[in-house]
Amino acid sequence: AVADNSLSDIEQYVWRKHKPWIPRPLLSMHVRIGDKACEMKVVGFEEYMRLADRIRKRFPNLKTIWLSTEMQ
Repeated sequence: AVADNSLSDIEQYVWRKHKPWIPRPLLSMHVRIGDKACEMKVVGFEEYMRLADRIRKRFPNLKTIWLSTEMQ
């Protein structure tokens, strides 16, 4: 357990018995669509999902996808 009085109440609660849980294996994808179009070639969301499907076929025990984006 972390014994640090500089942690907030919620941090103390989260860290008291365990570290934050992250499922493994995990595919993490940061989807960039509209906000980067002026800087680079972008693809549609469906293309990201096709790629995720291809990766999951290669790694059948992969069940979790962490999706982050700048889209609103």
